[in-house]
Amino acid sequence: MRDVPLRREAPSYPIASVDHALTLIQLLRDTGPLRVADAASELGVAHSTAHRLLGMLVFRDFAFQDEERRYHPGPAVGQRPIGQPWTRELCRLARPHLERLTDRVGETSNLMIRVGARVRFLLTVRSLDGGAVGDRRGIVLPAIYTAGGRAMLASLSPASVETLLGGERAGRSGDALPESERARLRRELAAVRSSGYARNLDDSELGLSALAMPVRDGETRVVAAVAVAVRSSRVARMRSGRVVEELRSCRDAVEDALAAEGFHGSGGH
Repeated sequence: MRDVPLRREAPSYPIASVDHALTLIQLLRDTGPLRVADAASELGVAHSTAHRLLGMLVFRDFAFQDEERRYHPGPAVGQRPIGQPWTRELCRLARPHLERLTDRVGETSNLMIRVGARVRFLLTVRSLDGGAVGDRRGIVLPAIYTAGGRAMLASLSPASVETLLGGERAGRSGDALPESERARLRRELAAVRSSGYARNLDDSELGLSALAMPVRDGETRVVAAVAVAVRSSRVARMRSGRVVEELRSCRDAVEDALAAEGFHGSGGH
């Protein structure tokens, strides 16, 4: 039995915009940087259409734009599938509690997991407030730059963090940090362990800040993190004890739901 069929038939009802976006991802992956004019020519569409398509790829981390206005493959292009069926169950169990958190604090909430030295956003519950942070589902970022990533890294032993970010494996994966940055991270993680939550102030994205706490399964293993994300112009709201307490209540409720279902995740390896 073959994994890939020898013949692929075009769908009966093709969606041109989807096909164009997927074609751009293939071009970025296989042929290198593109300008808007290149994309428009390859797809046979107007420059404005190509610009909008590339903008969506940037939003979903399938592309990024350099200072010369060329588009390159983004971090999502090279990510392997998680391949873990438990992530769907995790989202199902966590969703009602994130919805309540968003409703209580009036800001966007996120659920993420750690895969090695990076985090993947699995679930976003957006606030109805027009100034709230947008949907981050599917985004992959270095764990060190996100509040949720730091919350999960803080659960590891110092030796494990060193291996993850300073060892040979980190060098091969592109996740290695110089010693000066690892020393600063060690101090930040010690502060997270002391306070019970992690912060991100404009680290992952300019104008975005967050608070996060780790989520443990029934075996007390950290399997995820929950976070409240705000525009940095509204960061004063994050400093209130109420937001921290609502985040903690959400985290506790998610952990209770996981324990009640006998849920066990992977812990990020």
